[in-house]
Amino acid sequence: MLHVPGRFEGAPGRAQGGYTGGLLHDGQPRRVWFRSAIPLDTDLDVASDGDATRVTLDGTLVIESHPVEALTDPLAPVSMDEAIAGRAWAEAAGFPDLISVCYSCGTREDALRTHPGKVADSGTWAAPMTFPDWTATDGVVDPSHVWAVVDCASGYPVAFGNPEPRFAFTGWLNVDMRSTIEPGQPAVVVADASPWDGRKRTARSALWTDDGELVALSESLWIARSSDRG
Repeated sequence: MLHVPGRFEGAPGRAQGGYTGGLLHDGQPRRVWFRSAIPLDTDLDVASDGDATRVTLDGTLVIESHPVEALTDPLAPVSMDEAIAGRAWAEAAGFPDLISVCYSCGTREDALRTHPGKVADSGTWAAPMTFPDWTATDGVVDPSHVWAVVDCASGYPVAFGNPEPRFAFTGWLNVDMRSTIEPGQPAVVVADASPWDGRKRTARSALWTDDGELVALSESLWIARSSDRG
Protein backbone atom coordinates (compact mmCIF):
# COMPACT_ATOMS: atom_id res chain seq x y z
CA MET A 1 0.00 0.00 0.00
CA LEU A 2 1.12 3.56 -0.72
CA HIS A 3 -0.45 6.54 1.04
CA VAL A 4 0.50 10.21 0.50
CA PRO A 5 -0.53 12.47 3.40
CA GLY A 6 -2.26 15.70 2.46
CA ARG A 7 0.66 17.85 3.64
CA PHE A 8 2.67 16.62 0.63
CA GLU A 9 0.50 18.36 -1.93
CA GLY A 10 1.95 19.41 -5.27
CA ALA A 11 -0.51 20.85 -7.78
CA PRO A 12 -3.76 21.78 -5.99
CA GLY A 13 -5.50 18.67 -4.71
CA ARG A 14 -2.82 16.27 -5.94
CA ALA A 15 0.22 14.64 -4.41
CA GLN A 16 3.63 16.03 -5.38
CA GLY A 17 5.00 13.69 -8.04
CA GLY A 18 8.64 13.60 -7.06
CA TYR A 19 7.79 12.96 -3.42
CA THR A 20 5.49 10.10 -4.39
CA GLY A 21 8.06 8.58 -6.73
CA GLY A 22 10.61 8.80 -3.94
CA LEU A 23 8.40 6.66 -1.74
CA LEU A 24 9.21 3.84 -4.19
CA HIS A 25 12.97 4.46 -3.99
CA ASP A 26 14.86 1.21 -3.46
CA GLY A 27 18.48 2.37 -3.61
CA GLN A 28 18.92 2.11 -7.37
CA PRO A 29 18.24 4.59 -10.20
CA ARG A 30 14.61 4.45 -11.25
CA ARG A 31 12.24 5.97 -13.79
CA VAL A 32 8.77 6.83 -12.59
CA TRP A 33 5.99 7.34 -15.16
CA PHE A 34 3.10 9.47 -13.94
CA ARG A 35 0.03 7.95 -15.61
CA SER A 36 -2.74 9.83 -13.80
CA ALA A 37 -3.23 12.33 -10.99
CA ILE A 38 -1.96 11.06 -7.63
CA PRO A 39 -4.64 11.44 -4.94
CA LEU A 40 -3.88 12.59 -1.43
CA ASP A 41 -4.90 10.81 1.78
CA THR A 42 -5.88 7.73 -0.22
CA ASP A 43 -4.70 4.13 0.09
CA LEU A 44 -3.19 3.08 -3.25
CA ASP A 45 -2.43 -0.50 -4.26
CA VAL A 46 1.20 -1.40 -5.02
CA ALA A 47 2.20 -4.50 -7.00
CA SER A 48 5.63 -5.60 -8.20
CA ASP A 49 6.38 -7.72 -11.26
CA GLY A 50 10.09 -8.40 -11.34
CA ASP A 51 11.81 -5.01 -11.16
CA ALA A 52 8.71 -3.08 -12.21
CA THR A 53 6.31 -1.55 -9.69
CA ARG A 54 2.76 -0.46 -10.46
CA VAL A 55 0.63 1.80 -8.27
CA THR A 56 -3.10 1.68 -8.93
CA LEU A 57 -6.38 3.01 -7.56
CA ASP A 58 -9.44 0.85 -8.16
CA GLY A 59 -7.67 -0.75 -11.11
CA THR A 60 -6.59 2.55 -12.71
CA LEU A 61 -2.84 2.91 -13.22
CA VAL A 62 -1.42 5.89 -11.34
CA ILE A 63 2.36 5.32 -11.38
CA GLU A 64 4.78 2.90 -13.01
CA SER A 65 8.35 2.58 -11.74
CA HIS A 66 11.21 0.78 -13.48
CA PRO A 67 14.97 0.57 -12.81
CA VAL A 68 17.23 2.45 -15.24
CA GLU A 69 20.94 2.62 -15.89
CA ALA A 70 22.98 5.01 -13.75
CA LEU A 71 22.59 8.57 -15.01
CA THR A 72 25.61 10.37 -16.43
CA ASP A 73 26.79 13.93 -16.97
CA PRO A 74 25.35 15.68 -13.91
CA LEU A 75 24.93 19.43 -14.02
CA ALA A 76 27.87 21.13 -12.35
CA PRO A 77 27.19 23.01 -9.12
CA VAL A 78 27.27 26.78 -8.92
CA SER A 79 28.49 28.90 -6.03
CA MET A 80 26.24 29.46 -3.04
CA ASP A 81 26.17 33.19 -3.82
CA GLU A 82 24.90 32.45 -7.35
CA ALA A 83 22.29 30.07 -5.98
CA ILE A 84 21.08 32.65 -3.45
CA ALA A 85 20.83 35.25 -6.22
CA GLY A 86 18.90 32.76 -8.37
CA ARG A 87 16.33 32.15 -5.64
CA ALA A 88 15.93 35.88 -5.02
CA TRP A 89 15.34 36.45 -8.75
CA ALA A 90 12.69 33.69 -8.90
CA GLU A 91 10.89 34.94 -5.80
CA ALA A 92 10.93 38.55 -7.01
CA ALA A 93 9.36 37.34 -10.27
CA GLY A 94 6.57 35.67 -8.28
CA PHE A 95 7.16 32.18 -9.69
CA PRO A 96 6.55 30.30 -6.40
CA ASP A 97 3.10 31.88 -6.11
CA LEU A 98 1.91 30.04 -9.22
CA ILE A 99 1.68 26.76 -7.28
CA SER A 100 1.60 28.24 -3.81
CA VAL A 101 0.24 25.06 -2.19
CA CYS A 102 3.16 22.86 -3.29
CA TYR A 103 5.10 21.61 -0.30
CA SER A 104 8.33 21.68 -2.32
CA CYS A 105 8.19 24.83 -4.46
CA GLY A 106 5.24 26.74 -3.06
CA THR A 107 4.98 29.64 -0.64
CA ARG A 108 3.49 27.68 2.25
CA GLU A 109 5.12 28.27 5.62
CA ASP A 110 6.41 24.69 5.65
CA ALA A 111 7.51 24.60 1.98
CA LEU A 112 11.05 23.51 1.12
CA ARG A 113 11.51 26.68 -0.96
CA THR A 114 12.68 24.93 -4.10
CA HIS A 115 12.72 28.23 -6.01
CA PRO A 116 15.55 28.19 -8.58
CA GLY A 117 16.22 31.20 -10.77
CA LYS A 118 18.53 32.08 -13.63
CA VAL A 119 22.26 32.13 -12.99
CA ALA A 120 23.65 35.23 -14.72
CA ASP A 121 23.29 34.82 -18.50
CA SER A 122 23.63 31.04 -18.51
CA GLY A 123 20.97 28.42 -19.14
CA THR A 124 21.40 27.10 -15.61
CA TRP A 125 18.88 27.73 -12.86
CA ALA A 126 19.82 27.36 -9.21
CA ALA A 127 18.70 27.78 -5.61
CA PRO A 128 20.21 27.15 -2.17
CA MET A 129 18.65 24.24 -0.28
CA THR A 130 18.56 23.38 3.41
CA PHE A 131 16.26 20.57 4.49
CA PRO A 132 14.40 20.98 7.81
CA ASP A 133 14.61 18.42 10.58
CA TRP A 134 11.19 16.92 9.80
CA THR A 135 12.47 15.59 6.44
CA ALA A 136 14.89 13.19 8.17
CA THR A 137 14.70 9.46 8.76
CA ASP A 138 17.48 7.99 10.92
CA GLY A 139 19.43 11.25 10.76
CA VAL A 140 19.47 11.78 6.99
CA VAL A 141 16.95 13.36 4.62
CA ASP A 142 14.50 10.78 3.36
CA PRO A 143 14.86 10.11 -0.41
CA SER A 144 11.26 11.19 -1.01
CA HIS A 145 12.16 14.80 -0.18
CA VAL A 146 15.25 14.73 -2.39
CA TRP A 147 13.10 13.42 -5.25
CA ALA A 148 10.62 16.25 -4.63
CA VAL A 149 13.35 18.89 -4.87
CA VAL A 150 14.94 17.62 -8.10
CA ASP A 151 11.47 17.29 -9.63
CA CYS A 152 10.33 20.83 -8.81
CA ALA A 153 13.72 22.35 -9.65
CA SER A 154 13.44 21.01 -13.21
CA GLY A 155 10.03 22.57 -13.63
CA TYR A 156 11.35 26.12 -13.38
CA PRO A 157 13.55 26.20 -16.52
CA VAL A 158 10.86 24.20 -18.34
CA ALA A 159 8.08 26.68 -17.58
CA PHE A 160 10.02 29.94 -17.43
CA GLY A 161 13.16 29.36 -19.51
CA ASN A 162 11.67 31.12 -22.54
CA PRO A 163 10.18 34.57 -23.14
CA GLU A 164 6.58 33.41 -22.59
CA PRO A 165 5.82 31.03 -19.69
CA ARG A 166 4.63 27.62 -20.83
CA PHE A 167 3.29 25.37 -18.14
CA ALA A 168 3.78 21.63 -18.25
CA PHE A 169 3.38 18.47 -16.20
CA THR A 170 5.93 15.73 -15.59
CA GLY A 171 5.56 12.72 -17.89
CA TRP A 172 8.40 10.75 -16.35
CA LEU A 173 11.19 11.35 -13.87
CA ASN A 174 14.51 9.51 -13.56
CA VAL A 175 16.38 9.93 -10.28
CA ASP A 176 19.80 8.56 -9.40
CA MET A 177 20.76 9.13 -5.76
CA ARG A 178 24.50 9.06 -5.13
CA SER A 179 24.78 9.97 -1.44
CA THR A 180 22.79 11.18 1.54
CA ILE A 181 22.37 14.63 3.02
CA GLU A 182 21.61 15.67 6.58
CA PRO A 183 18.99 18.21 7.68
CA GLY A 184 20.51 21.67 7.98
CA GLN A 185 23.40 20.82 5.65
CA PRO A 186 23.86 23.62 3.07
CA ALA A 187 23.27 22.49 -0.51
CA VAL A 188 22.61 23.85 -3.99
CA VAL A 189 20.11 22.54 -6.54
CA VAL A 190 20.75 23.26 -10.23
CA ALA A 191 18.59 22.62 -13.29
CA ASP A 192 18.35 23.25 -17.02
CA ALA A 193 16.06 22.29 -19.90
CA SER A 194 16.35 21.45 -23.58
CA PRO A 195 14.44 23.40 -26.26
CA TRP A 196 10.77 22.58 -26.76
CA ASP A 197 9.96 19.82 -29.24
CA GLY A 198 6.29 20.38 -29.92
CA ARG A 199 4.61 19.91 -26.54
CA LYS A 200 7.57 18.05 -25.05
CA ARG A 201 10.68 19.28 -23.28
CA THR A 202 13.33 17.39 -21.34
CA ALA A 203 15.14 18.71 -18.28
CA ARG A 204 17.98 17.85 -15.91
CA SER A 205 18.70 18.72 -12.32
CA ALA A 206 21.23 17.90 -9.61
CA LEU A 207 21.52 18.42 -5.88
CA TRP A 208 25.01 19.12 -4.53
CA THR A 209 26.20 19.76 -1.00
CA ASP A 210 27.99 23.05 -0.48
CA ASP A 211 31.27 21.16 -0.11
CA GLY A 212 30.91 19.55 -3.54
CA GLU A 213 29.34 16.12 -2.96
CA LEU A 214 26.72 14.99 -5.47
CA VAL A 215 23.56 13.90 -3.65
CA ALA A 216 21.27 13.17 -6.61
CA LEU A 217 20.80 13.85 -10.30
CA SER A 218 17.72 13.59 -12.44
CA GLU A 219 16.37 13.60 -15.96
CA SER A 220 12.74 14.25 -16.78
CA LEU A 221 10.23 14.63 -19.58
CA TRP A 222 7.69 17.42 -19.39
CA ILE A 223 4.55 17.79 -21.49
CA ALA A 224 2.93 21.17 -22.04
CA ARG A 225 -0.69 21.59 -21.20
CA SER A 226 -2.79 21.20 -24.32
CA SER A 227 -4.16 24.74 -23.95
CA ASP A 228 -0.64 26.24 -24.11
CA ARG A 229 1.08 27.19 -27.31
CA GLY A 230 4.74 27.75 -28.08
